[in-house]
Amino acid sequence: DLHNSFDDFFNDWTPFSYLIDLFNLISKKIFEVSVVSCVICHKIECPSCSQKIAGENYCHAECPYCNRAYHKHCWDQTIKSFGKCGFCLR
Repeated sequence: DLHNSFDDFFNDWTPFSYLIDLFNLISKKIFEVSVVSCVICHKIECPSCSQKIAGENYCHAECPYCNRAYHKHCWDQTIKSFGKCGFCLR
């Protein structure tokens, strides 16, 4: 998939193309294949229930403003303690 994305990008390359577009493509592809971890504890498995943040049996919550992933238990504790997202502060 990454190789095909690069091929597509370079096939459309012109002298007026921007290098920043290539960097954005690389960044987006890295993000797509990255393992999602909790914003608060930075772990894949929830420290409270040992469930993964994604998958078949999971412990997952998401900020309604920035859509960052949290374990449900971490999200609940953050909202209880601070009343806002630990990432976007809303």
